[in-house]
Amino acid sequence: MAALECKDSTSTALASILEWYPTVPEPVTDFVHDLVDARSELQPEAEALCSSDRTLSYRELSDLSSRLARQLVAEGVKAEVIVPLFFEKSLWAVVGILGVMKAGGAFLMLDTSLPIGRIKAIVDQTGAGFALTSPKGLEVCGGLVERRRVVDAQSLDNLPQLERAEIRQPTLKPGNAAYLIFTSGSTGTPKGVIIEHSQLATTCVNVGERMGCDSQRRAVQFASYAFDAFISDILPTLIYGGTVCIPSGWERDNDLVGAMCRLGVNAVKITPSLANMLELEKLPALRSLILGGESVPRSLIDKWATKVKMILVYGPTECCIICFTTDCSSHTVVPGEIGQPMGSRGWIVKQGDCTQLADIGEIGELLIEGPVVGRGYLGDAAKTALQFIERPEWMPAGHDRVYRTGDLARYEGDGVVCYAGRADNQVKIRGQRLELEEVERKLIACLSGIDGVAVQHVVVEAVTFAGLSSKQLVGRDVPSVIFSHDDKARFSALVQGLESSMKLVLPSYAVPSVWIPMKTFPYTVSRKIDRKQLRQLVAPLSIRELSVFHSAPEATGSANGITSHTAAEKEAKLIKIWAAVFGADLSTITLQDSFFRMGGDSLLAMRLVSLARQSGLTLTVAGVVGAPTLAALASTATEIVTTAELSPFSLVQHLDIAALRQEGALQCRVANEDLEDLYPCSTMQMHYVTGYPEYERDIAGPWHWQSQQVYRVPPSLDLERFRAVWNAAIQRHQSLRTRLILSAAGVFQVVLRGGSGPSVWEEAQGLEEYLEKDKSCIMGFGDGLVRLALVHAQPSSDRFVAMTMQHIIYDAFSLGILFNELEQDYYGEELPSGPRPKMNRYIQYVTGADKTAALEFWTSYLAGAVTKPLLTFPPDVKLFDLNVSETSLTTKMPEPRTSEATTATIMEVAAGLAIAGRLGCADVVFNSDRSGRNLPVEGIQDLVGPTTLFLPVRIHVDESQTLSDLLRECQAFQNDKLPFEHLGWLELREIDELKPPLRHSLNININTQPLKLIGQRWGLEFVTSHAMCDDPFGINIDIYGDNIKWTVYYDARFFDSATASSLLADIQAAFFLIVNPNRRPNLTVGDVLTAIRSENCRGWKEEEELQSCWSV
Repeated sequence: MAALECKDSTSTALASILEWYPTVPEPVTDFVHDLVDARSELQPEAEALCSSDRTLSYRELSDLSSRLARQLVAEGVKAEVIVPLFFEKSLWAVVGILGVMKAGGAFLMLDTSLPIGRIKAIVDQTGAGFALTSPKGLEVCGGLVERRRVVDAQSLDNLPQLERAEIRQPTLKPGNAAYLIFTSGSTGTPKGVIIEHSQLATTCVNVGERMGCDSQRRAVQFASYAFDAFISDILPTLIYGGTVCIPSGWERDNDLVGAMCRLGVNAVKITPSLANMLELEKLPALRSLILGGESVPRSLIDKWATKVKMILVYGPTECCIICFTTDCSSHTVVPGEIGQPMGSRGWIVKQGDCTQLADIGEIGELLIEGPVVGRGYLGDAAKTALQFIERPEWMPAGHDRVYRTGDLARYEGDGVVCYAGRADNQVKIRGQRLELEEVERKLIACLSGIDGVAVQHVVVEAVTFAGLSSKQLVGRDVPSVIFSHDDKARFSALVQGLESSMKLVLPSYAVPSVWIPMKTFPYTVSRKIDRKQLRQLVAPLSIRELSVFHSAPEATGSANGITSHTAAEKEAKLIKIWAAVFGADLSTITLQDSFFRMGGDSLLAMRLVSLARQSGLTLTVAGVVGAPTLAALASTATEIVTTAELSPFSLVQHLDIAALRQEGALQCRVANEDLEDLYPCSTMQMHYVTGYPEYERDIAGPWHWQSQQVYRVPPSLDLERFRAVWNAAIQRHQSLRTRLILSAAGVFQVVLRGGSGPSVWEEAQGLEEYLEKDKSCIMGFGDGLVRLALVHAQPSSDRFVAMTMQHIIYDAFSLGILFNELEQDYYGEELPSGPRPKMNRYIQYVTGADKTAALEFWTSYLAGAVTKPLLTFPPDVKLFDLNVSETSLTTKMPEPRTSEATTATIMEVAAGLAIAGRLGCADVVFNSDRSGRNLPVEGIQDLVGPTTLFLPVRIHVDESQTLSDLLRECQAFQNDKLPFEHLGWLELREIDELKPPLRHSLNININTQPLKLIGQRWGLEFVTSHAMCDDPFGINIDIYGDNIKWTVYYDARFFDSATASSLLADIQAAFFLIVNPNRRPNLTVGDVLTAIRSENCRGWKEEEELQSCWSV
């Protein structure tokens, strides 16, 4: 009867599973390297790999890996030959992987940071005689293999060119090995899992489909090379045409979010612990968050599931990385859910009995069937037979083998699988599998060599200790060793020796950090050690109680348990940071505490570095590893120095200060003592004074770049208070009290003391009369550079405020800061405390920064650019007497339609393509305004002063390139240029080799905070503005609310309104083509040029009128 009931139970479960998953996916028999090469045919110039110092297109990746493969074939690499790869984080590692597969071999990636003993144990198992390595990896692999080939930029460039694009062994079969990955082994020796080409291809294709991979994907490669997760970071992205973004090792450990921002990452696959730790909110482009390796807390799902595409993944190494997924963004996830099978089918059998299926809802062992199930373990037929079992009788015919995961799981009523724990002593440490028996065997081996130590039992367990934050899961993530030994006098020395020995043969995460001597163990009735009771026994121990068992201090420090109120400043900061990292009480932390014995690991080290930076201390992960005690870290940490205020006149101390002060007082018509400071001008400020050198304008004037803005004042505005807050702002901000002087030593800016000089305010009658008079009053040397007027209209009762300022002392960003502060003060709100940032600090940086690297960057960026002038001038035009006119039109701002680039970048691309279409040239180079607020100057985000920069922007026109690739390329430039913004267009154009592409003075200014939006809280109504500039030609694009104002300004002597209107129509047409939601993914640059050249594009004013263009 019992047997019959079991059979009925199996039949019921079988029917349900077959209803949910009637078939197993077919294997993919293509080779992954062929699929990547196919992408190089479809999108050769698209970015395939991107790192901080180099990018590779798909064409370059295909070519370099094929050339490498030919050399590997000559080295004897062929089917079933294992090739170890010794690389740090680098795009050359990806070239090596593809090269090995193209040659027919199987790659074995090795993390060079692992202990050399563990690396040797792995390589010895493979019998490999040849390896690929980076230059840094040579030292590691030197004694492990007979022959080595270095793979880097130089070595690959030296390889012979190929006559044909593809190289692959004709005998290579889908069943040949593609790669090996080694995992923890219960015998104490790592076990190598063999994955075949068909299994790899099946996973990559299915992962790409399930994750929504496409050519717009920019996926970060985070996972260590020691774990197979790194493969799913790379290969699915490449076969679907995306970009793999590879932070350097330093960036990965110390500035991961910053690196992802710079690389434009929009897809992240990490562990939940890391996701909780990182400030992913700082990734504006993030659209895909993939989590695996650990259970996911509900709080993390609630935070991200509605914001991005959030997917949970599960898969043992033996089943090719990922074989179950669940989409958190499409349904409510139940606790422990790993989702539905992918490239496989899951069966759940009764615990300890694979001949019977578990009931639906019953917890049992998870078996995996399908084309992702690996070949088995290298050189271990017995272990393979134990885990890769023959198809049970109840299972439908199809696949001869299934893999026993050892994971406990259950089926929900809708076919979703939920994880429920382990059936053995395998645990997850930092998202990676670890056999506790392996650590125990290594520990016993280390103990066996120590004289006088008699140990009856050794137990390794994963424990969550009291006092540690459950959010960080520190205790659970760290194995703790418990053994019988009561000789406390020798305990510390013993532990230190054990740790040193174990670090030679185990990865850092597998070395115990807490050591507890036990006089006796709890036992079960059968006299086995009761692990569950053991965990319950030690888990209540606090951090301070555990510290009794710590080994001797690893670095000097106070033995008195010094806490934050008595420690030095850096130590006090670190104690608070440690408390935050570990979720511990401040009073439990001492200077001798070791980061790793407290429960620290590499992920928490990254968090420690991040929190230290926020607290004004500079640390690195390597520094934490090298000096893990709090005292040692405090001694090595460097403070992020808050620079002291510059003393007045310190930037001209090499000159005759007395003479400069006398000249300044004379020109500004004030007393000598009224000068608060004096310093040089920035290059941009000098441009406002001198104009473009080819026009030979007299430096003495008249100056241009003088702006006049007019606002209607509502009756409710208290004019006296309005004036008062303005006067207070002038006292706070030096730039509003700055004038320029011309001396024998050059042009300098002079800051007057508050209250000196005439008032900036006046009152006038008649708006038009005042504005005409104000325009004729050109500001010059010694003059005030701010004028404010209250104007009464005639005959109406309207009142207006007119603000006239010289661009030498402000920029658009400054106006936003200034007006926000004015409004706060007017309404009695608290203003920022302390003195406001001063312009002299900015001047010190831009005049003294090293520009060597920046010059190399810009020279490389502009290399080969051949441009044509959009506007030419008669050769006799020298002294420029501008006759500036403007043509503009206004359109509605469309909803954001693409994640490929920001709106500003799209507008620049649109302008570049429109100009290229008119000129028929392959390159358009223009100067574009940038805020300059990314420079590393303290307080620059709050500085009222002109930091605007002109930076070159190059739009290279390749008509065969897809528009998507061009957008991503231009957006990548926005990140690449950030470290080099201190060297701008005005300086670069003076360098001989850069004069040709930069000689034309076209300026494009994209303003997201136009004048119309200023003063809205007061109820100011923008009326008009007038700007005097010496640009003979330029384009302004103002974005305000739902509107875009497109303006071309030009010297009417050389340009006419019809041509200006036509150019605006072209730019607008290109912009709406790019943002249109119906744009074909494969739309090319040539298609866009054809469209904007067509007569149908002329005169388009609204987005809706552009729809017909999508047949191009």
